[in-house]
Amino acid sequence: VLYGGVIGLSGQGSQRWTKNSPGVPGVPGDTGSTDSPDRLGNALAFGDFNQDGSDDLAMGAPGSPVTVDGVHKPDAGTVTVLYSDGTYLATTNAVEVSQQTTGIPGISGATDFFGITVAAGDDNGDRDDELVIYSPGDTYVTVVPGSRLEEVKVAEAPSSRMRRVAEAPPIRWPASGVPGNQ
Repeated sequence: VLYGGVIGLSGQGSQRWTKNSPGVPGVPGDTGSTDSPDRLGNALAFGDFNQDGSDDLAMGAPGSPVTVDGVHKPDAGTVTVLYSDGTYLATTNAVEVSQQTTGIPGISGATDFFGITVAAGDDNGDRDDELVIYSPGDTYVTVVPGSRLEEVKVAEAPSSRMRRVAEAPPIRWPASGVPGNQ
């Protein structure tokens, strides 16, 4: 990330993350096997996901592996959210979301590529940004409504700091049923 100022973009204070960066949750894809690289940052979306007035960053990692009931699912995909501290993006309280995250519909499967596309915006006019996640492997679009967030845990990483929307459940549509998608 290059931050802008009165004279434009600057390398000063720039930031870069991988799944191996301190504080970034998740496991990188194993490039030495049938797994794809995790491709963290394949898709990016800025939005205020925690109602603090600062934009946060959602990064798709469609090649990330996920473990389901002890079974390795290569390329299941995840989305990592880094929250802004008001000045910079930080890995403090960063979260990783997959279809194994409590409150997110679906079950992670090999080659789902969850997070290959992400988007953010206030779809319902409540001044909270929603997070939209596409999974081509199971042809679903998941919309995580923006709202106050609460801690939850995820099946494959109980010690991780996962978050979900507390007040409204995520909505899931088949990609062919999304308005405007033919």
